[in-house]
Amino acid sequence: MTKPKSKPSKPIAVVALEVAANQKAASASWGVPLAILKAAKAAGCPAFSPSGRINRTGFFEWLKSHEGEAGQAVALDLAKADRQELDNEKIRAQIRLLRSRDERENRTLITMAEARSEWARCIAIAQDEFRALMDPDHYRVACIRWKSRCGEVLPDEN
Repeated sequence: MTKPKSKPSKPIAVVALEVAANQKAASASWGVPLAILKAAKAAGCPAFSPSGRINRTGFFEWLKSHEGEAGQAVALDLAKADRQELDNEKIRAQIRLLRSRDERENRTLITMAEARSEWARCIAIAQDEFRALMDPDHYRVACIRWKSRCGEVLPDEN
C-alpha cells in the first residue's frame, strides 16, 4: 500500500505586523530602511514603546509629518555605507600589500628578475657538471639537444 500524495503547501502570505517587536522586525515587515527607524526613534517618534516595540500606524503617521528628517536619515545612511565600502577597499588593499611584502620577505614569492638570475645560475652549475662528466663530443651533442628543446644552447667548450 502506498501513501496518498499530499498536496504541496501554499506559500505563506507575508502580513505586515501591526506591532513589531523591534526595529529589525519592523524594517523587514514594513519595508522601511533601518536608518529611518533609527532616526525616528532618535527624533522622539511616539510609536516607539519603552520595551522596544513599534506601532505601525503611529510610525507611519509620524513619518508623514517628518518626511524631511527621514530622507536625511537615508542620505546619511547611504553616505555611511559608501564610506564603509571605501574603508573596506582600503583595508583589502593594505592586506594585499602586506601579503605581498610577507611573501617577498619569506621568499615564497620572488621577482621575475630574481627567478631569471637563479635559473641562469642553475644552468651554469649544470653546464659545469656536464663538462666534467662528459667527453667534448657528448657535451656538444647535449648542447645541440638543449638547443632543439629549449631554443638556447649551452656555450661550447673552446
